[in-house]
Amino acid sequence: MSASSWLLESSSQISALFHCDNCGNMIDSISWKQCDKCKNFDLCRKCGKLTENQLKYDTGSKHKSFHPNDDPVSSKNMSLVMVGNAEKELDNNIDTINEGHFTMIMKRERIQNDWQMAIVMDALHRENKSSPPSFLSSLSSDERSKLNSMMIEYNVPKDENTVRVLSLDGGGVRGYMSIKILEQLIKDNYLPNIDPKDKEYKEEFKNGQHKFTKQFDYFAGTSTGGLIAFCLATEHPLLEIKEIYANSSDYFKKNWTPWMLGTLGNVMTAKYNDQKIHDAIDNIIKERFKNMPNGEVTLTAANATLHDLHKLLNPNEGTTTVHDTNRKVLLINAYNITTSCITVFNTSCKEHWGYLVGDVLKATMAAPTYFRPWHMCEWEKKEDGNFGKKKDANGKDVEDHIFIDGGVFANDPELTAIWSIRMHLARLVNYRILSIGTGCYSPQLDSNSWGGYWTWVANLFKPGLVVNTLMDATRSLTETVVNDLAKFNNIRRMKFNYKLKISMELDDPKFPAMFDDEWEKFVNSSGKKLTNISEDGSRGLSTDKSKYGLMYGPDYKALLHFYERHIKREQ
Repeated sequence: MSASSWLLESSSQISALFHCDNCGNMIDSISWKQCDKCKNFDLCRKCGKLTENQLKYDTGSKHKSFHPNDDPVSSKNMSLVMVGNAEKELDNNIDTINEGHFTMIMKRERIQNDWQMAIVMDALHRENKSSPPSFLSSLSSDERSKLNSMMIEYNVPKDENTVRVLSLDGGGVRGYMSIKILEQLIKDNYLPNIDPKDKEYKEEFKNGQHKFTKQFDYFAGTSTGGLIAFCLATEHPLLEIKEIYANSSDYFKKNWTPWMLGTLGNVMTAKYNDQKIHDAIDNIIKERFKNMPNGEVTLTAANATLHDLHKLLNPNEGTTTVHDTNRKVLLINAYNITTSCITVFNTSCKEHWGYLVGDVLKATMAAPTYFRPWHMCEWEKKEDGNFGKKKDANGKDVEDHIFIDGGVFANDPELTAIWSIRMHLARLVNYRILSIGTGCYSPQLDSNSWGGYWTWVANLFKPGLVVNTLMDATRSLTETVVNDLAKFNNIRRMKFNYKLKISMELDDPKFPAMFDDEWEKFVNSSGKKLTNISEDGSRGLSTDKSKYGLMYGPDYKALLHFYERHIKREQ
């Protein structure tokens, strides 16, 4: 019996006792596709929508292993099954079903994910209760020894199972802070004797940036942090991106309605015309893909997909047996308004390979009220191996989805990065996370406030109040959860950030110069402002009357220590 409603449709989730035989994740829906012949092959809601060619290369062979006597396998045998019926069938045939999975685990001599570990643990648990399943009691002593080794190897992540993550917050023009800090970190670690004023500094800095980015496996970013993460992952010169933020007024041009009508204009349209910054993004993409290896076609923002980016980041994949954790991966957050769903675009996830790089970067930066929402079409791989716009069953282009800035749910991408990595790898790993903020502000709301439009949006005395409040809420959630997760042994992280003492809008063009001054300044005890702390001979000294810039403070010293101890690989 099925239910129908003109008003509501199913959106329930449940922890089912099944996992997807394609992606490896536990199934969380009330119905999914299952083979009606073997009753042992399941596909989750997402993977069930894929064609046979879109499934992982070994998924088909896995399905065949569940069919004895070369019984043919066909997608026609995949039919919808309800969770209650499936779990009752599982209870009646648990030994037969688990034996097939257990045999496969032993054949591969490796426990690959949490679900396979659950199969092994359930069998051992039942053995301790004096009711061992037949497939376990038949193991030889050598096989049992091997099984013990596999369990230890899975539960005790080795150093090669350590992933290093660089996470960059959103924050508009305040992304300049992230760039400035990263520049200083690169300089202090790889260019300690090079003066930024020297002619060769820019070229030498590229070499230092290359050494820095080699330390990381994952680059995660939201909004402005997404653009910076992309540039670092693809080794676009950081100093060139710095110029965009230092001269933000050249790239963020106001639309005519806010310019002509002020606050009223902001009600009618986005504050900024995105053409200038989008042109800059397109040029960066074109520059990054101009030397695409293996003689590929010329790629630009108009046709470069996340699959192309995956190949650019991992040029040796396919020719070497690189472990998953040694891939270079980019993670970008955006919010899908069409489906009311978060999206963490993942360059190592085939499901996302059909999206254009340019669309993803423009979507993650589509901050509400600042820029218009971004329409994005999904591309799919055609029979000739190239990507084209995805078609529906009638051969028509699939309708575009509308995306906005990922900062509405994860301005700090640390938590979504941990989740995305854990779900994709589906096994235990060690996390080493370096997260760089853009300054946070604790909004102060008058207790007598009426709470209307004037309070939140048009308040001239507290600019950016509504955006700062929403950003700080998502930041607080991520900071609280990740900071507690880092108390467990497999996570080491540092969140580098400062609290703003005054409210500043995300587009305030004065921020870069203000941050430069606060970062580098040194005022000695006589009140003289010096451009270099060494002029006073006071490095390492401190008096109540001396005022040091943030570069000389405890936060940056802790950052240097964390990078050296937890991120920097042995040379």
